[in-house]
Amino acid sequence: MKALRISAQSGATLARPLAFPAVYRKGDAPAEWFRRQASGEIPKAEQNLSPAAFVRTVVVRDGRFSGLAGAPGATGAPGATGAPGATGALLTFVVSGELLFPDGAGEATQLVSGDFFLVDADSASRVAATARGDCRLIQLGVAADWPGPDAKLQDPGTLTPRRGDKPNIKRLYQGADDRT
Repeated sequence: MKALRISAQSGATLARPLAFPAVYRKGDAPAEWFRRQASGEIPKAEQNLSPAAFVRTVVVRDGRFSGLAGAPGATGAPGATGAPGATGALLTFVVSGELLFPDGAGEATQLVSGDFFLVDADSASRVAATARGDCRLIQLGVAADWPGPDAKLQDPGTLTPRRGDKPNIKRLYQGADDRT
């Protein structure tokens, strides 16, 4: 998983690591503990969640485009609606396909399913990208100061690396026997 802050500078795209808030659990985390938390038997962990201004899905046709969308209502990226700059920032998750952000020196930053990026309102209309492979995104309008002062850079790597280009999404449910 890559988490990047994308910005447009002097006709090029700059990609930097994005610090973001995360809740960590260490050691054994039995399902019973989470069940008790969900039922209110024990207090839930403080998560300091922020509301989003909007959420939407975006399908981007293969090829180069510029101008990521902002708040719903006008036009922006192909397949999206919104006016750049109408919200503080855009937090965008790549669900499928890939996005390439050229850096101006002939190199490109590649994002694939599971990766996400943040673009501030000032850069949204100037960021150029290339989409490939039926690129689908989920986009949230967030406050200009998101993720806030408690955000930290996350360690690279993952315990369960993704294989292939499809997202690994599971549906969980609770059975009559209280097992998930």
